[in-house]
Amino acid sequence: MIYILSIYFLVFLLSFTDFSKKYNNLGVNLSIILLSILAGFRNVGGKDFEAYRYLYETGLSIGKTEVGYNLTNTFFHSIGFSYNIFLFIISFISLYILIKSFQKISIYPKLSLLLYMGTYFFFYNMVLNRQMIAVSLLLWIIFLWDKNKIYSLILLFVAFSFHKSIIIILPFLFIFDLAKNKKYIWMFLFIIGTSLALFVTPQNLMDIIFSGETMVNDRIGGYLLRQENNIVSYNVEIFEYIKLLVMILIIIPITKRLYKDIKTSIWLFFYFIGAIFLIWSSKYEIMFRLFMYFDLSFIILLPYCLEIYLSKLFLSKKQSKIIKIFVYCLIGVIAISSIYYRASNFSGFSEYKFYFMENL
Repeated sequence: MIYILSIYFLVFLLSFTDFSKKYNNLGVNLSIILLSILAGFRNVGGKDFEAYRYLYETGLSIGKTEVGYNLTNTFFHSIGFSYNIFLFIISFISLYILIKSFQKISIYPKLSLLLYMGTYFFFYNMVLNRQMIAVSLLLWIIFLWDKNKIYSLILLFVAFSFHKSIIIILPFLFIFDLAKNKKYIWMFLFIIGTSLALFVTPQNLMDIIFSGETMVNDRIGGYLLRQENNIVSYNVEIFEYIKLLVMILIIIPITKRLYKDIKTSIWLFFYFIGAIFLIWSSKYEIMFRLFMYFDLSFIILLPYCLEIYLSKLFLSKKQSKIIKIFVYCLIGVIAISSIYYRASNFSGFSEYKFYFMENL
């Protein structure tokens, strides 16, 4: 537990290098290395860990479509690298690509990193192998869509070769092109999408498409509560709804400005799609996994929101910097608290053992 929290705390401290041109690159590189060590040199973690290790050590392939991961898996196995070295390398690659995207795309890069650490780092980098590569390319795919669709589609193909689920974003890239300059289409999509998510489950939709019959299930119980061993407990998803509510309250006053700026409108659009997928994901893990692709846009969107609010206050540089430092501290504390909570929900920190600690 102390080991995980210590690395999180170090990366939190390094986040303040955002305010220093001299040490900014040092902060980026050290953050990548520290988080790669944390993700790579684990000996347990997540229900798929042993399955991935078995496939690596035996040289077996995963399916037929995820060629990128299979080739990577086979290459490092063939040259004799241990599984943990392989895991460290692909963790480093995915985190390098992701954190460099923050440097390029986000107005406050290390604030985006803190947001990622507090939400999806634990799920993607500490549990999954293949999907974290797809996720690391996701923000680049969205960012490049308006600038160079060929590059964007090439990156999407590469990401698809590691985890085919990312193909879900492709139709929405084209829908964004259709809707970005037409507010009435945004409103139409919002009404239709929300209505569908509230009243029709994924299974219902399949029934409608293939048999023409459906029965609308009771959805409300699945949004907030679940029944386990006769004890009603809060579903982890409730925290996603709280986050969604907070984001909506932040976004509403500045929606017009976010919508008009092409740099922010695409992230606003994808966050809107993510909100619909979140509502639709109740009781369906696969839908929740797809929701995460769209929800990652909040990591870029929130720093832009902070900048817009600061510009409205007409603050001096010193006052603006104080507020930014306060926000970094707040998000950092939330990120550290979040990793503690999330790890506790995965059978506790004791589930995460680390290679070099076992071999000292």
